[in-house]
Amino acid sequence: MTHGASRLRHSLVSLLLITIPLTSRTLAFGADKGSATLQVTVTASDQQQKPASSSPQSAIRNPNSAIEPLPCRVQLSANDKPIYAPGCPRWERDADFCCDGKFTVEVPAAKIELLVERGPEWESHRETFEVAAATTRTVAVALSRWIDMNARGWYGGDLHVHRPPADMPLLLRAEDLNVAPVLTRWNEKKLDAPPPYLVEIHDSGADSSRPRFFHTMNQEDERNGGAILMFNLPRPVVLKNVYRFWPTGMAFQRAALAQEVGQVANLSNGEQSHGASGQVANPSHSLVHIEQEKPFWWEAPVNIALGKISTMEIVHNHFQRRGMMEDEAWGHPRDREEYAGPAGFCFYTLDLYYRYLNLGWDIPASAGSASGVLANPVGYNRVYVQMDRFSYDGWFEALRAGRSFATNGPMLFVTVNGQPAGTHFDAKAGQPFEAVVRLEALSREPLDSAQVVVGGKVVATFRPADDNRKRVAAEHPLSLARSTWIAVRVFEKFEPTVRFAHTSPFYVTIGGEKRRDPKAAQSFVQWMDDLIADTERIRERFQTAAQLAETLETYKQAREVYAKLAGPSPSTQEK
Repeated sequence: MTHGASRLRHSLVSLLLITIPLTSRTLAFGADKGSATLQVTVTASDQQQKPASSSPQSAIRNPNSAIEPLPCRVQLSANDKPIYAPGCPRWERDADFCCDGKFTVEVPAAKIELLVERGPEWESHRETFEVAAATTRTVAVALSRWIDMNARGWYGGDLHVHRPPADMPLLLRAEDLNVAPVLTRWNEKKLDAPPPYLVEIHDSGADSSRPRFFHTMNQEDERNGGAILMFNLPRPVVLKNVYRFWPTGMAFQRAALAQEVGQVANLSNGEQSHGASGQVANPSHSLVHIEQEKPFWWEAPVNIALGKISTMEIVHNHFQRRGMMEDEAWGHPRDREEYAGPAGFCFYTLDLYYRYLNLGWDIPASAGSASGVLANPVGYNRVYVQMDRFSYDGWFEALRAGRSFATNGPMLFVTVNGQPAGTHFDAKAGQPFEAVVRLEALSREPLDSAQVVVGGKVVATFRPADDNRKRVAAEHPLSLARSTWIAVRVFEKFEPTVRFAHTSPFYVTIGGEKRRDPKAAQSFVQWMDDLIADTERIRERFQTAAQLAETLETYKQAREVYAKLAGPSPSTQEK
């Protein structure tokens, strides 16, 4: 096992003891109303559903369906107030806690609402019941798996996690997740992360044979220009004199990649030039992985043009389980008339991603939830990676190769001419590229539509059949005369949040022609002009003139990249 993975063999009991100290009760209930004891056991149903069937909800109370308790996530409430089981890792912004499959908790004598979930591959269980004072209520829940992605060769990961490393063994199992690097360094915030940094989870119990890994040497740089995520670092990236406006995120990206390739960088005072070209090398064998956290951050075009971004989060943390953060925070704002409402926010994210693809960059899609900061459980947004045989390093290699789709709900299986996402197709000049897109989208919730996207344009839309709203299957022929890319996306209904899945691109090159989109390039020229002008307006916030000059120079280098891409194509110049 690479990275010196430690093999932790936890008992289900010890998983709980390393998280939150036990407390006698979570809420103080008034003596006039009285209280009761609730005992819940969760198991895996022994009756497997067919994927995307139209049968009723399968999470039924069936105490005899399995022997071993099943780790899961729970939302429990009374009188609209959350209740947390003692000793279980909780995330209060999402009002949830995770358990090893059984818990006992004191509750008020009232109507109790219970929701039990285990990631998107399992049916949810929801029920409401009354409990009387001075009684013990026992509830048995059996969850059914409606789809087994690991059995199909797909392994899910969440690339934006801020939860304590001590909680991760249980969280991975409770969310049925395979990979979850923990961002133990986020600006000035640090979580204790002693080596070994790569941890493989081994324990007994239901559904315990699946690979589950987390890594603890990962870092987020989130400041005025936005955020980048750096994974699988040998050591922390430490630069001196860092503050909100300086240096640019490119300094962190260069330093992170320098760790892997052995570059020598003078980081003692941060005043050094980072090179005239501004380019960064990232050999294919490098395990350091740089992710653009959102496409609308102001420095996203800088990171793409000058750096080596491995992946981009398009199912990012503004997509949340119970709603949307449908704004760009301090990023590049969208035109709210063109991109109205939650759906418009989603399409703005995707359209920005498409611009980079149209300019020739091969950037796979990724996903992250920001559990530990925002109102998402671990794994709500996740990226599935297709592999013949699982390994942690191999998962990142396949992710960088684009063998993936990002999702917060539907499952999406797509081939082009029988090949998986990330495939590069080459065709001779003067001959169209003929292709057949085959897609199948499955979901535990009703689907709205599936769409084939070519070069950022929707070329075909498919709806589910009336007798099965949870499945869309289709074939679509393509005849392409120019170099471009192909992807498929699928949506559930847009309320109360946006749930969708999106493949990484398939790439088509005809006659060696590079993908070009002068309009997209010009939009980024204007973007950089705005960023440069805004930086000039806040020049007094820079501590030194040299820091301001270096920042402006970095932005101008990025602008030059897009200005060249916005110019006449070689074929136009020849004419």
